[in-house]
Amino acid sequence: MKRSAAVAVVMTIVLSFVSSLACAGIGARVYGGLTHISYSDYNEWVDDANEELGVGENLDNMKWVPEFGGELYYSVAPMFEIGLGAGMILGSTEYSFSELTSFIDFNHKMKAFPISANLYFRPSVPFVSMKPYLYGGGGMYYSRLDFGFKISDGTDTWGYDAELSTWGFGIHGGGGMEFSIAPTFSLDIGFRVRWADISGYEGSATNTDGETIDVFLVGDTDGDGDAIYDIAPLEDKADYDEGSVDLTGFTIYIGFKAGF
Repeated sequence: MKRSAAVAVVMTIVLSFVSSLACAGIGARVYGGLTHISYSDYNEWVDDANEELGVGENLDNMKWVPEFGGELYYSVAPMFEIGLGAGMILGSTEYSFSELTSFIDFNHKMKAFPISANLYFRPSVPFVSMKPYLYGGGGMYYSRLDFGFKISDGTDTWGYDAELSTWGFGIHGGGGMEFSIAPTFSLDIGFRVRWADISGYEGSATNTDGETIDVFLVGDTDGDGDAIYDIAPLEDKADYDEGSVDLTGFTIYIGFKAGF
């Protein structure tokens, strides 16, 4: 008898807890899409480099990049939710040219991992299957850059591999539409606009001789109006302007949202 009563009490507590979670409006969403970024320091350098290389030998700009993420949300009021999420923005480009025994190889990868907090406003509308929303928020961005460069004149080869990283801050906002698929499951289509210009990249580079030095990201001109986007020894930081990764732009995404 006592055991049955204890089980009944435990079951009551569990059911109450589950019920409170459901009423609280706790859930999760995942999304993926394409993001258009400015990345002006890098893309200006690419444009100048392509003018020097001529037709047929081009580096690629980094403008449209994939973005993925997920978020946990909690309803604080009938029309308001708060969310905490994390995501990743990935971009890469490479260039290769060879002639006889000479060659140039270049590759560059950009990775950013935003950790964000959002406030959602979901107005009450008479539509059952479609619900609009607006949101805004901000977050911290951990970002990493990888560079690989090698050049050979057929006799000697020189180059380096470098990795730099930093933290930055960004703000964003947007809106979208949810399409109900099931009582607690919906399709989410939306957009986001973002401002996040991240600087302060430092790291290390190892050249083909095996020497490793501390470096930082350079974004400067050479005095002739040509853009430079490269690395330089950390000890020479006072001689250059720092480069940045400008993630400012917009995202078009599709996602799925589930309530618990």
